[in-house]
Amino acid sequence: MSLIALDAGRDVIRRHGLSAYPRPRELLHVSLNGIGKYQGSPDEIIFAVAAAMATVKAAPFEVVFDRVMHFANARAVVLGNAVRSEEMMDLHVQLAKEMWAVGLNFTYNPNFTPHMTLLYDETPVPEHMLAEPVQWIAREFVLIRSLVGKGEYEYVDRWPLLD
Repeated sequence: MSLIALDAGRDVIRRHGLSAYPRPRELLHVSLNGIGKYQGSPDEIIFAVAAAMATVKAAPFEVVFDRVMHFANARAVVLGNAVRSEEMMDLHVQLAKEMWAVGLNFTYNPNFTPHMTLLYDETPVPEHMLAEPVQWIAREFVLIRSLVGKGEYEYVDRWPLLD
């Protein structure tokens, strides 16, 4: 999956003459919910999020991104799909509800567009279909701590999606 996504990013750069670089393979992911921005890494927040995530129940599901899109407000070139995955939206809602249940902020957004960021660039890229969709079976979800400004992630914990 990630190699095909990287190829899609390289193709966008080449076709549109962008000066950006594709995001490194280890940073490719689909964000479902943010937990906010904090100074340092408050262990009590991480502990609360991990406790909430441990209660989530969802089955593995197929993720399909069939197009390249540009999010101008984030300067992001992303993979996405015009039709939102019902399973992915259900997981988005469930994560938000569990975070709320333990008193955390959550980012439930009914207009949420599941996507994978390929690169950042100011140049608008017209939405277009991929020659071949990027698809895989999501079998887990992961709590990631973004080290803002460093282009690094720390993988804190992961939970399987169970049949």
